[in-house]
Amino acid sequence: MSEHRDVFILALRQQVVFPAIRTSITIPPQTFSELCDFCEKHDSTQIGVVAMKSTNKGAEELYTTGTYCRIASHAHSTTKMGDKEVTVVTLSIEGQSRFEVQNFTQTSPFHVANIKVLQERETSGEASAEVAGLMQTLQQNIIDMLNESPQGAAGQTGFLKNLFGTNKRTRWPSSPSVLADMIAAGLSQLSIAERQQVLETLDVQKRLQLVLDLVQKVVEVQRLSKEINSKMQKRSEDELRETVLRRQLHELQREMRKLKSSGGSSKSHQATDGDGDSGGEDNEDNDVEEEEEDEEDEISALRDSLKKAQLSPDAAKIAQRELRRLQNIQPQHPEYTGSRTYLETLAALPWAESSAEDLDLAAAHDILENDHYGLDKVKRRILEFLAVQKMRGDMKGPILCLHGPPGVGKTSLGRSIAKALGRKF
Repeated sequence: MSEHRDVFILALRQQVVFPAIRTSITIPPQTFSELCDFCEKHDSTQIGVVAMKSTNKGAEELYTTGTYCRIASHAHSTTKMGDKEVTVVTLSIEGQSRFEVQNFTQTSPFHVANIKVLQERETSGEASAEVAGLMQTLQQNIIDMLNESPQGAAGQTGFLKNLFGTNKRTRWPSSPSVLADMIAAGLSQLSIAERQQVLETLDVQKRLQLVLDLVQKVVEVQRLSKEINSKMQKRSEDELRETVLRRQLHELQREMRKLKSSGGSSKSHQATDGDGDSGGEDNEDNDVEEEEEDEEDEISALRDSLKKAQLSPDAAKIAQRELRRLQNIQPQHPEYTGSRTYLETLAALPWAESSAEDLDLAAAHDILENDHYGLDKVKRRILEFLAVQKMRGDMKGPILCLHGPPGVGKTSLGRSIAKALGRKF
C-alpha cells in the first residue's frame, strides 16, 4: 500500500467516481480556481474524489473511501440555474485507484488530506472459476436488462450502452474488477449509498456478487414497473372502450325509441281496422313503447317539473347546472341516481307556496311548554331564534339545525315550531 500526503480532496454530492473509468464532473469557478492554485503549487494533476453523505453536517459528511484520479482536461461553459445563467467548469478525470482518507490536514476553504491507496484482493484457484461464472451471469443480466428496457428509458441505460456497446457488438472488459465498477457507474437506478458500497468492497468476488444482486433488483423493479404500466394501460383502454360502447348503445336505443314512437300513431289506426286479437297485441306493444318513452323522457319530465316549481333565481341556476350534468351521465353510473333524486327533491319543494306568519312569542312559549317536557336549553334557543326573526321582520338568516339520535324529539320540535308560527308542517 502506498500513501500520498496533502492531496486535494474534491467532494461530490450526487456522483461516485470509480477507477479505470473516465468521467466528467462539474464544479463552480471558485472551486476550480482553488484547484488550479493547489495543483500549480504542488506541481501535480492528481486529486482525490470522494462522495458526500446525505447528512450534510460539515466534514463528517464525506465518505472516507474515494478514488484517486488524474485531471485530463477542463472546459468552461454556461448553464441555467433558475432564471440566471452561471458559469461552470467541466473537468474530465480518469480514475486510477481506490484510496482511504487517513486524516484531513485542511478543511477550509477546501479539503486536503493524507490518503492511503487500497489494493484489490484478487482471487485464485477455485475462486477464479466462481468469478468467471459471476461475470457470465452478470453480463447476461445486463443484456436482458438492455433488451427489456422501454424506449422511453434511454437515459437510464444509455450510459451502459456507451460503455459496453450494442447487443450485437458487446465489448466486455476482461477484468472482473473493471466489469463490476463499470456496471456500478453506468447503472443510473443505483443510489449514491449503493455505489459507495461497491467502491468500498475490495474483494473482487464479493464486489461482483454485490453488483449482481443490485442488477437483479433493478431488473425485478423494471419488470414489475412494466407489468404495472401494462395493466394500467389495459384498464384505461377497457374503461374508454366501455364508455364509448355505452354511449353508442344509448344513442341507438334513443333512435329506436324515436322510430317506434313515430310509428305508434299509425299502428293505433291499423288496430281499429283489425280483429280483436291483433288489437290486443298492438295494445301490448303500445304499453312497452310507453314505458320506453317514459324512461327516455325522464330528463324532460324533470325539466318540466322544475319549471312548474317556480324556483328562486339562485335555485333555478343550480338546478339547470345539475340538469346539464345529469344529461352527460350514463344511467348506469352511480352518480346518476343521486343527481336525479336531488333534482326531484328540488322540484317537489313548495317554492311558490307559503303560509301566513303569526309570530306570537308568548303563544310559541306556551306551545313548546305544552308539547315538550324538559329540553329547557333547546326551547330557550328556539325562542331566542324566533325573537330575533321577529325583530328583523323577516325569516332570512341562520338556520337552526336539530341533531341527535332517533327518538329524542327532533321531529316533534319541528312540528311545534310550525304550529307556533301558524305554518303547515
